Parts: sequence; C-alpha cells; structure tokens
Amino acid sequence: EKIKEPKIKKEAKPAKEKKSKYPDWYIGRPKPMKTKKFEFHKPTAKTYIKGGIALAAIIFVVVIILRLIAVGNQIQPQFEYYTYEAEEGTEYKMENPFLAFELDPVTTQFTITQKSTGKVWHSNPPEAMNDPIALPKEKNKMMSPFLIKYSTITGTDDTFDIYTSSVKNKFYEIKKVGDTAFRVNYTVGDIQREYIIPLAFYESDLNKITKKLSNSDKRSMLRSYRTFTLKAIKDPQEREVMLSKYPGLADETLYLIFDTAQDFAKKKIEANLAKAGFTQEDYEHYKEIYKEESIKEVPAFNLSVIYRLDGNKFTVDIPLKEIAYRIKYPITNISILPYFGAGNTKDEGFMFVPEGGGSIINFNNGKLKQNWYYADMYGWDLAESRDAVITETRNVFPVFGLANGNSGFISVIESGSEYAVINADISGKLGTYNYVNAIYDMLHREQFLVTARNVNSQFSYEDSLPQNQKIVQSYIFVDEPSYVEMAKAYSKYLFGDKKVEQNKPVPVVVEVLGAIDKVQQIAGMPKTKPYDLTTYSQAADI
Repeated sequence: EKIKEPKIKKEAKPAKEKKSKYPDWYIGRPKPMKTKKFEFHKPTAKTYIKGGIALAAIIFVVVIILRLIAVGNQIQPQFEYYTYEAEEGTEYKMENPFLAFELDPVTTQFTITQKSTGKVWHSNPPEAMNDPIALPKEKNKMMSPFLIKYSTITGTDDTFDIYTSSVKNKFYEIKKVGDTAFRVNYTVGDIQREYIIPLAFYESDLNKITKKLSNSDKRSMLRSYRTFTLKAIKDPQEREVMLSKYPGLADETLYLIFDTAQDFAKKKIEANLAKAGFTQEDYEHYKEIYKEESIKEVPAFNLSVIYRLDGNKFTVDIPLKEIAYRIKYPITNISILPYFGAGNTKDEGFMFVPEGGGSIINFNNGKLKQNWYYADMYGWDLAESRDAVITETRNVFPVFGLANGNSGFISVIESGSEYAVINADISGKLGTYNYVNAIYDMLHREQFLVTARNVNSQFSYEDSLPQNQKIVQSYIFVDEPSYVEMAKAYSKYLFGDKKVEQNKPVPVVVEVLGAIDKVQQIAGMPKTKPYDLTTYSQAADI
C-alpha cells in the first residue's frame, strides 16, 4: 500500500498591523463630567458691589441709546415767522443834534447823515446791483445788512444773505422802540411762500373752483394734484387712515396737492384762480380740509437787531438769546453791516485795521494778488483744535474804521469782541468796493471720528448760544478822513475827558522796519539784496 505522506501545513503569514487613525497620544473620547448640584451661597459685600457696577453699566448704555434715538427724532423747533405789512405814511426816522437816521422799510437798508460834515453813510452800496465785476451772489450780499453762515452735522457750510432769504420774501418786521431806537426782526431761510390755492378738495368742489377756468388751465391745474378713491386704496390700514382724515372719500374722489409741486406751477395756478374769483376765504376753507403733515425741514433762522443813536454814536445791538435756529442747521457766524460806508473805485480813502498798533489799507491800491485781511480778535481760540499753524493772527484792541471822502468813522466792539474777526478787502476782487467789517463766531464745533469705516466727516456743536450775552457794535464818526482823528476818537471813547497824569517818564518801544530782502536786477542779473524801507535818518526824524 502506498503510504500517504502527511501534508505539511504552510506557515501562516503574520497578520498586518492595522494603522490607527488616531495619534499615539490619543486616549479616547472625554468622558462626561459629573455635575455638581447648584448650591446657594450667601451673597457677600463683593457680590453686591459687582452687581451694582453691572446694573450701572446697563443703565448707562440704555440712557445713551435713548438719547441717540431722541436726537434722531428731535422735534422741529417752532419758529415765530415775521412778516412785513406796509403802513402808509409811516416814516422810520430818528435824529439828534449830531446824526440823522433813516430806514427804508422796503429793503431794511438805512442811511446815517453826519450833520457836522453833511456826509451820508449808507449801510449798503446804493449802486450794488450795477457793479460791473461782482457776481449775482456777491451783489445780493452787498444788498444785505447782515450775512448768516450756517452748517450741518457733516460740516457743509453755506451762507444766507438777508436780501434774498428774508427781505425779498417780506419775512421781517420793523418796530419803533422809543424815540431813539428801531428794532428789525428777521426770519431768514429757505421758507416756502404760501400760495392762495386749494390744498385739498373733493370732486363736488371741482366745478366750483374751476368753473371760470378754460379747459387748458383746468388740465394744467389738475397736474399738480393727485387723486384718491376708496376702491384704489388696497391696503385696509391705509384705507382706514385716509377715511379718518378725509371722511368724504367714502362717497367721492379726493384731490390732494403734490408735496413736490413746483413753485412756478403753484404761482400759475394762483394767478388763474385769482382771475376766476378764488379768495382768501376760499383758501382758508380748503386749508381746513387738508390734513397732511408735509413740513419740510429746511435751514431757517430768526435774528433781531436794534439800532440806536447816542450822541455822535450809532449802535447796533444783537441779543444772542433772540437768535433762533434749527438743530440740524446750526448757525456758525454772523457778519454785521459788511458793506457799511464802503467806497468804490472813484472814492478816495482807506480802511483802518487793528493790526499791531494800527494799520491802514488804502482804497484801490491794486494789490489784487494778496489775500484779504482776516484776523482773529485776541488770537486763536485755544479751546479749538487745529491741524497746522501757517500764520498767527492776533488783534489786541477791538476797533476798526474807514475813511471815505471828507469824513470817517471808527467801529468799536463794545460787547462780543471775544467772538470777533476783523475782515477787510479792496476793490477789484469780489466787486468794485473797498470794505471792512466784523464777523462773529457763534456755535463752535469740533470734528470727531465715529468709525474708521465711515468716510463722512462728523461734527459736534455747542448745545446753545450764550443766553445772557449780546453783540454790541458802535460807530463813532469823525469830521476828517484822518487816522489821527480816529485815534483821538478811540482815546476819548476809552477815557472820556479824563487826563492821564504821570510824574515819571513813560517808556516807549518803537519797532521800525529797516529793510527786507528783495530780488533786484544788478547789471541785468537777478540778485537778492536788502531793500530800504526806513533809513537811519528817517528813523531819527520819526
């Protein structure tokens, strides 16, 4: 028999080690931790302190948010709008042995006659509108006794002139105060005129209003109105609101004037309706029907000015507490009588400015490439920031003046000089007049950064104007066009008839400009050399 040899089993291959997807140091998922039961601990003094701080922080944040919301929803201040009504036979004149004042009620411009010389001083140039080089905007400024500059929270500035923003629209009133003063109250701004046209009416009233109008005029009028019918209003809530305002809408069509209706269209409707017999009583009737609130917030200001005569002195008084403005349009400065006594290219004279110990700028001197004169009273307000110092302007006494023809005057800032800037310029730039005036800063502002992502400038303004202060600027007239007479008039204003007695010698410091460096031609070649201004012999004579 064949012997079967036993099969030799092959050795098994060693099993491959499975690679773990976790690193060697991984010990498994974390086991859930045993939670402790809540245990109440008696509060300590430290707990109360922390809680009080947290509560105070929460209250602070809430108050800030509420105030921000309140600013956004701030209610528009109510203005007392002044309007002028002509009174026949009324003269606005006052005089004393030295001066005669006469106010034109149509323009609110005035003249002052200096009785000693017969010189007539004008608040505004009589030929301003015929200025050959001034632009229309500058002519309007020349016609204005005052200029108001305002801004917005983003720092955008603009200027209102009294002539176009108040006088032309008859938004002012004139009152006599005793025998030696007049008061003029201005409302200045983009204030819309009321047109004598129906603001709202029903279908049944349409024929009554337009029965005397031609078909073309009727169609032209209705283009300025939008129509409402109850069926056309789909929203139930809107329908309910409209019915509460206009109950007649349930039965007939309602006509409401467009908020965006242009002034020229309103003016045309007013003229046509006036011919058709539409009266002020009709306007009041249809005005009562109108229940919309479409008050457009525009910049507007109230300004009150008091003119007084006191001997040889004429005074302008502006109470700051009576200046009203809207919060979104803060007032930044006021120019008082910017062109008072201004001289044109045919006049001879000069402007006196308080630079150093006093300086004069001659009329029509031809220095058109130089900047106008603009200097802060008492220097820069150090409570305000500034990025760079180019020039430092600093006037130390609050007075300026002007000589024109055979007379002159000085203007003394009796109150409010800390807000003032002296401004002067010659003819040939903005117009043909030489002028000097004072500008007063009102609400001061500072720029601040809200966030790095906001590219718009944001400004913070003072809360209000000083309520117990006023601007008082006086004009004192002299009989000669001389700066020496001006200096005497100012000395008399400061000291009256008192004589200054001093037993000891009074030290005097005199600063003389001897020379300046100037490029001069030497044998046809430019060379910088000293240019004589005051020689030694001239200094000795001085």
